[in-house]
Amino acid sequence: MTKRAFLLNILGVIFLLIGTIVAGFLLAVSDSNPPRIYYTAFKDAVPLLLAIVAAWLSYCIQRRSSFLQHLRTLWSKAVDAVQSAAQYTHEIDRDQKLYSSTLFKLSVVIDEIRGVYKNINDRGEDSGYYPFEPFKEIYTLVTELGYENAYDEETAKRIRSQIFGLWKSMRREFLKEMDRDRPSFPHSHWIDQKKLTVTNGRPPR
Repeated sequence: MTKRAFLLNILGVIFLLIGTIVAGFLLAVSDSNPPRIYYTAFKDAVPLLLAIVAAWLSYCIQRRSSFLQHLRTLWSKAVDAVQSAAQYTHEIDRDQKLYSSTLFKLSVVIDEIRGVYKNINDRGEDSGYYPFEPFKEIYTLVTELGYENAYDEETAKRIRSQIFGLWKSMRREFLKEMDRDRPSFPHSHWIDQKKLTVTNGRPPR
């Protein structure tokens, strides 16, 4: 279950509970004379409603947890595939085995994404659009580089730059779906100069 679907379900449950409270209040006011049949029936139905809501929330949380687990696994494979593609551009002696291995990793990620996300505007006969197109473009760039060709530094540098550009633009959107927290104790000299690990070849005082 995606983050958007999960939040919509949570909001739906909240509105349902608010509606139930309001309905109970209105019944308590309008059905004030004995034997208060409607209000009594409402009170008897509340535990059943709460049990249904609890079961639905449990189902949503389970689906969301399972989705995040698959997404984290996919993220690890995506990082490995993209970094392998970038590393391939550094190889001077590119043989078929390394070429096939690099394309294989990218192919696995491309197809595993189909198992996590539907295509955009997928409507039956219309298969829609692949949700993370840059993976396919990176695959094409690796095939353009080929193997057993004479190493050309300019071509390799251009393709490597394109790979990282595609990955940087894509991972921002990819990570939006994952639940991440800000670090409580970050270590960055851009935030705190005292975090510098080396200063002029010597550790900071």
